[in-house]
Amino acid sequence: MSNFYFSGLDPNRWFGNNFEEFHLFGFVGDRERLMEELSRKSWLRRVIEIFAPKINIGSILNGLANIELLSVDPDKTIATQVINLVTEYENQRRLNELLEQIYKTGKKKGTYFEKVSLKGSNSVNSLQGKLVTVEGHLLHRSTIDQYSLNTSATLRSSEGNWLLSDYPPNGLLSENSRYLGKLLLLTEDQGFTKVFQHLLPFCSDIGWYPYVRITGFLDFSRLYTEIHPSLSICLVEYRRPRLIEEVEDSIADLLDKELHSYSGRRNFLSDWEDLVLFSFLLPIVYKGSNKLPKEASPHLTELVGEYLSLCNSDLPKSLRAFYDNFGTSA
Repeated sequence: MSNFYFSGLDPNRWFGNNFEEFHLFGFVGDRERLMEELSRKSWLRRVIEIFAPKINIGSILNGLANIELLSVDPDKTIATQVINLVTEYENQRRLNELLEQIYKTGKKKGTYFEKVSLKGSNSVNSLQGKLVTVEGHLLHRSTIDQYSLNTSATLRSSEGNWLLSDYPPNGLLSENSRYLGKLLLLTEDQGFTKVFQHLLPFCSDIGWYPYVRITGFLDFSRLYTEIHPSLSICLVEYRRPRLIEEVEDSIADLLDKELHSYSGRRNFLSDWEDLVLFSFLLPIVYKGSNKLPKEASPHLTELVGEYLSLCNSDLPKSLRAFYDNFGTSA
């Protein structure tokens, strides 16, 4: 019987403890609206003038304007150019200070949300066009069909590749009473997916990332056709995975204990949703470590083989290529 708690995602549990603190993703989008928000006498502008008058991100936005995401990029250098510009020490410091003020003020003014359902907002309509921050799970739309045709049907009239959710793809089910059908469509700058589709947290080969917070502008104007509201991607933070060298032993130990329990019962992976959830952990950690799945140790490879026999057809389709190559050179 599934309860859909996904308790392993808590920061100190078996899934969450494999991730670092939040880290700035090397991109700034929807720059024209962001610059307008920072230039006019908005609440954000007033807060910055009072508490952080030295923050000036104009040079960062101007630098990004000179990098064309839609350019032909055979050597895959555009992503590196963008990330290097944003994460250059002084630029990153400015953006972190900006986000700190946005979060602090947003929590007071009701524009910072820990759930995609936007709980805590007195009036959703009052948020139209507002700069907000939302925590959630990144979902690639291609991962949803396998588990929930009903949820997938709500996306037919919408565009875009990524969504923000309160649950992994295998939690978007009617059996999950906590899932209320709330999603946010993420509006990307043109060329965004082409440039960043192989990088965490927006890696389409994995299709899900659990710990992100996105700051952008909310749009409810197309609800009559798209069902779900939209959130533009301005600024992104995500909890990066720890390196595989740091966590491989603990992951192997977890699998060993779960698969070979003396009682014959699994502890952390006993529920279906957690059994499937585990399948995302290794692809994320290996991608973050810039390692190939074929480089896995023989011990971990053997354990993963046993795990796959349990997960079977419930393994996310997006991860099958990763696991087909797991430990092949071991």
